[in-house]
Amino acid sequence: MTATDERRGKISVSVDLNLLREVDTFIQQNPDMTRSAVVDEALRLWRRQQREEALIRQYTTPLTPEQKEEQAAWNEFHRAAS
Repeated sequence: MTATDERRGKISVSVDLNLLREVDTFIQQNPDMTRSAVVDEALRLWRRQQREEALIRQYTTPLTPEQKEEQAAWNEFHRAAS
């Protein structure tokens, strides 16, 4: 077992057969890739999408009255410090 193997988790998942065929076709056409590498990339893309969606929610969700008060206080503090 290599050091790289020790840092990796192992899972077992069931996937849509058509997706699996596409992955296997891709791997056949790209011999330097493995199923694990494809899954790693898919999970990275999923994680990035989740983070982007969280940021969008954060900046599009209306402020609560408490948050508006805090923002006004910071704005006042900033004006006074200028």
